[in-house]
Amino acid sequence: MPFSQAQFKYQPVVLSALTSTISVDRLSTYLIPAGFDQERAIRLYVWNSYVSQCFHFPLQTAEISLRNTINEYLSSRFGLDWPQDNRFLELVPDRRERTDEAIKKVVKRVKDDGYKITTGRIVAGLPFDFWVGLFTGKYDRPLWQTTLHGLFPNLPKGSKRRDLYDLLMSVKNLRNRIAHYEPIFERDLSKEHTDVITAIRFRCVHTADWVSAHSRLQLALRCKP
Repeated sequence: MPFSQAQFKYQPVVLSALTSTISVDRLSTYLIPAGFDQERAIRLYVWNSYVSQCFHFPLQTAEISLRNTINEYLSSRFGLDWPQDNRFLELVPDRRERTDEAIKKVVKRVKDDGYKITTGRIVAGLPFDFWVGLFTGKYDRPLWQTTLHGLFPNLPKGSKRRDLYDLLMSVKNLRNRIAHYEPIFERDLSKEHTDVITAIRFRCVHTADWVSAHSRLQLALRCKP
C-alpha cells in the first residue's frame, strides 16, 4: 500500500499531545516550512521519518559493500588478522592510536557479549566513519594509488581517491543524520539517493541495479505533504 497519512485525523487534543511528545524545539524545525500550521508540521515530521526509512536499505548496502571491499583487500595484503596487525596499524603512524582505539572498542564489545574474536566480527562492528576515514589523504600513497580502480572498477576514468572520498563523506553525513533522527526533508534527497547508488555502483553494477529496483525513495518523495 502506498504511503498515506489521510487516515489519521488530528484533533486539537492530539496535536497538543504530539507537540509535547516531540518537543516544541524539535517541532519548530518543521513549523517554519509548514507555514506555522501545526498539523502540517506534524505530517511533515511523519513524512521525514518515512523517507529516512526508505534510505535504510540503500545506505545499508552501501556500507556493507564498502567495508567488505576494504576487508577483502586488507586481508589479501596483511592477512586475515589485519585489524590487529602492526603492518596495517603503522601505515599512517600518526593515526595509529585512533585506529587502534576504534578496533579495541569493538574487540571489547565482542568479548563482553561472550563471542569469540574474529576479523568478521571486528569488521561488522567498526563504524562507517572508520571505513570512510581510510580514504583520507594520508592513506592515498600506502593504500590506494595503485589499487583504487581495481577495487572499484566502475569509477569514471581519471577519478582519484579524493573523488571517492568526497562522495563517501556525503553518504556518511546523510547516514549520520538519519541515524540520529535528524530532519532531512529540506535536502536534495533525489540527488543524495543517486549518490548512495553511485557509491554502490563503483564496486558492483548488479548490486546497484538491485538496490535501485527495490528502493522506495522516489515513491516516497511524491508523498511529501
